[in-house]
Amino acid sequence: MARASRTIVHDDPDPAPVWTAAVLMASTVGAFAVLAVFLAHNHAWTDALMSKLPMPGAAESLGSDPVLAAQIRLVAPAAKFVTLADRSNAIVLTAAVVNDSPVPVRTVVIEAEALREGTGVARASAACGKNVSERLIKRMSRDEVRTLMRLRPSRAMVLAPGEKTECQVAIASIRGEVEEVSYRVASVEPNDDHLSVDLRPDPQPGPGIEE
Repeated sequence: MARASRTIVHDDPDPAPVWTAAVLMASTVGAFAVLAVFLAHNHAWTDALMSKLPMPGAAESLGSDPVLAAQIRLVAPAAKFVTLADRSNAIVLTAAVVNDSPVPVRTVVIEAEALREGTGVARASAACGKNVSERLIKRMSRDEVRTLMRLRPSRAMVLAPGEKTECQVAIASIRGEVEEVSYRVASVEPNDDHLSVDLRPDPQPGPGIEE
């Protein structure tokens, strides 16, 4: 007696409706909007979070406000050649930093670049608030100077509106002649709740170098 065989055909599931994708997209946009509103109304928490995130390069921070950086003024910059302990050359730039913004700021970082015929040949950045004497710098090696520039002050320096402080940047690994040093405020973070004023000055010319 022949045996009959049976094949069971399963029903294909219905395709997902288009509105499912729309709901997922709307949920994502809504979640981002809620997060953005929270960050916008909690400046202190947002600034603290952003300043701790990794950022390529030592000169800037994700917590930095470019509008406030434009209102930090550098006064009386002076650059000087020094010879380090390993007989390599360095340039030490010193300048006073004035907070011309209407809010207190913190973690002011300035960047200096050595120029030869208008072309940058070396650069360095440092946070204000940890100046050392020129005699101590001369006792350091090139690598030690670089490490010193990367260090942040042990205590957060808060600069109130109108206040001034001294800053220092040492550029190591100087080879050949250098004609001038350009400088800029690379990064500055607002302190707690803050406002922003759109005021962007022109770039400042660099000082000559003392022999």
